[in-house]
Amino acid sequence: MKKLCFVMIFALVLSSTAFAFATSAKTDNEAKTQVQKQSTQTTASAIQTTSAAVKTTPSAVDTKDQAKDKAKLTVAEKKELILKKYTSDELSAVNKAGEAIKKADSTVKVLDVNSIVSDTKEFKFDTPPVIKGSRTLIPVRAITEGLGAKVSYDQATKKVTIAKDGTTIELTLGSNVALVNGKQVTLDTSANTMNDRTYVPMRFILETFNLKVSYEKDGTILVDESATAPTTTAPAATSSAIQTTTSAVQTTSAAVKTTTSAVETTSAAVKTTTSAIQK
Repeated sequence: MKKLCFVMIFALVLSSTAFAFATSAKTDNEAKTQVQKQSTQTTASAIQTTSAAVKTTPSAVDTKDQAKDKAKLTVAEKKELILKKYTSDELSAVNKAGEAIKKADSTVKVLDVNSIVSDTKEFKFDTPPVIKGSRTLIPVRAITEGLGAKVSYDQATKKVTIAKDGTTIELTLGSNVALVNGKQVTLDTSANTMNDRTYVPMRFILETFNLKVSYEKDGTILVDESATAPTTTAPAATSSAIQTTTSAVQTTSAAVKTTTSAVETTSAAVKTTTSAIQK
């Protein structure tokens, strides 16, 4: 009878231990599966981000290569390429605008549409650039399209606002005082209206946006990237994506370590229970 009771108690303890072990193992497996699923999703997301950044990088490289190819051309060849971007109707409209400007102010010198040359920027005019008082003025629309800047005009205050890459320039028509990120700058010329278009000081605007302006003997104006101009953000995006991927891999590694630790703990518990039963 005593032996029978002992056997029944031993069987009950063994059954309870087996059930506890199975439940623990199931819980650990479910937790492991959930962690691995989350880690896989995080890693997949990081890989997609990296892929997007890598796609962006070739685009930036292509643009740089195009600028290098363009830099190999002579100034005359570059000016010829600029003219080819205009239709005959567009050139005719620009010429008429130039005639209207000279008629309104004989002191203004009208420049050709291909007088401003750049390897990295493209300036296209619907009204020509001009020289007034020995200073070059260009229509603000050319700034918008050529630099990718945002331009707004307040009719009430006659204020022109040009913003790009964290830099904001404010010009008031007829005033030689400008604001650059809120700080006053005194100019040797001012923004004006010609042919119903707003004209702004070219050199001041371009140099404020980190571009270098130089003049050739024939009057051609060269616009280049300055040494302090910001570089493309594609490498930074790639670096960020790589860091994200690394973080995801580290998270996966940590999850594996946690699961391993849980398995080791369960194994130790089983050994302890078995030892107690044997005693």
